[in-house]
Amino acid sequence: MAPKHKGKDQWVVRHPDGWAVRGEGSQKATTVTKTQKEAIEAAVKIAQKKNTDVVIQNQRGVVRLGEQHQKISELLGMWDAEPDGTSDAWWDEFESFLRDQRLDLSDN
Repeated sequence: MAPKHKGKDQWVVRHPDGWAVRGEGSQKATTVTKTQKEAIEAAVKIAQKKNTDVVIQNQRGVVRLGEQHQKISELLGMWDAEPDGTSDAWWDEFESFLRDQRLDLSDN
């Protein structure tokens, strides 16, 4: 049996100053970042502490990913390990993950 959520799911959303993380149902941002990647990283850290999930919107506000923060965190770790950007292997892993979840980021 999975543990119960202790807090609100963390949403990564567009913000006038870049990207924001906010708790589900809240209009107030917990944090604001310049890039979506930074916002995802912040949301993952919060979600791990609160035992909740991360929901990521694309630039148009469409949910592009609502998934287990552990896999997102693993993929972000792979991204950070790339010295000059993301490799084909990273994108292959990411696209495989999206296919498994039946998600498509092509409209980003």
